[in-house]
Amino acid sequence: MNRFQKVGILAAAAFISLGPAIPQVFGVGQDYVRPWMMFAGVGQGTMKGTFTLTKVDGSTQTYTPLEIMALERYPNTFHYEFDRLLLDRDAITPIVSTFCAEHVGQDDVLSYIGRVGIQNGWALYEADDVCPKQEQLLAEVGS
Repeated sequence: MNRFQKVGILAAAAFISLGPAIPQVFGVGQDYVRPWMMFAGVGQGTMKGTFTLTKVDGSTQTYTPLEIMALERYPNTFHYEFDRLLLDRDAITPIVSTFCAEHVGQDDVLSYIGRVGIQNGWALYEADDVCPKQEQLLAEVGS
């Protein structure tokens, strides 16, 4: 192996291993210089906030997202296949439907205020009356 090949291999190795540090150190990035992204997407869609159940008589109860989903903790993030993530606005209905069918009355209102994990951190999320209507629940049971 000649000197030119050795220099080329060392340059390629340096670029592969140190290239992603350039955007972090100097604050610049291009298509050919990608930033490091460890664990991209882990935590995305997880809820961190409070559900509030307002009864017809005006009394309120608060629940954590884990209580609504009947979980002790979020699943292991190493194998992150979890079907109850809040990835878009309409995704909250399937997450709360079981809780609503068992604990929420016809005229009660379940709302959520808190944050939701996104690609680059957390986003504020507020939703009122998140339970599916009784007609939708009956249609799902009949099918």
